[in-house]
Amino acid sequence: NFLNFGRTGTDVNLLGGEVFADHLMAFTEDGVFPVYATPNALLPLAFQQSAFTEPGGGPPNIHAVVAANDHLYWVSKNFDVKVMDLAGRVTSAKYAESVRPFLRGLSDSRRIYTVGGWDPIYRMVLWAVSDGSDTQNKTVLALHVDTGWFFLHTISRNAFCNRTVSVEPRMLGGGYSGFLYNEYDTRTTGNLDDSAATISATAAFPRLHAGQPDATKKIPYLFVEVDPIGTETITVTGNLDDNTGYTDVN
Repeated sequence: NFLNFGRTGTDVNLLGGEVFADHLMAFTEDGVFPVYATPNALLPLAFQQSAFTEPGGGPPNIHAVVAANDHLYWVSKNFDVKVMDLAGRVTSAKYAESVRPFLRGLSDSRRIYTVGGWDPIYRMVLWAVSDGSDTQNKTVLALHVDTGWFFLHTISRNAFCNRTVSVEPRMLGGGYSGFLYNEYDTRTTGNLDDSAATISATAAFPRLHAGQPDATKKIPYLFVEVDPIGTETITVTGNLDDNTGYTDVN
């Protein structure tokens, strides 16, 4: 069916819909339109006014939209992570500015293959994306919804779904070799589907601007404290002024 958003003659690109808060939320590249039922048999569905309007504020495809934790989450085309609450308000995710350099460095031609999912055990929203010159989704961007922290995991996935495993809610990931994995347990693989390597997890913290983001500062020292992790190693890297590359911090 042709869906008219009140912009006759324009090429509004309807990406798809996601059920949320008793509505079907229809996504375009620039907005989100709640869909509701009408008493008109010839026009059984109609659209409410867009919940928000922002050029490129919509997702690259409908599979990048995740309903979880009484919110809608999506990676937007303008290098941001958006969140919609039950009242229909759309904002940027907490600490989203920390991952914008990473999102800008993704493969532009493969943004339309972004897929999202929800891990109810560790309470993370996940997006499998293609970084740089990757020809597959070999990186997973994870948002921990309770803290707002972002993490980068080296897992190759092109689909996510949820099911109950031994009365426990579980996220499953679909790999490129045709296998389905119980995610984030002892069987979760590394960067390749048949790899026995451990997951490389990168934590992306918010910007350290000391409350003055517009002032140029000289900070000679930065201390990072972590719990003991046995034989694993941690590399601390940083970047300045939204550079897309990271360098080791001594």
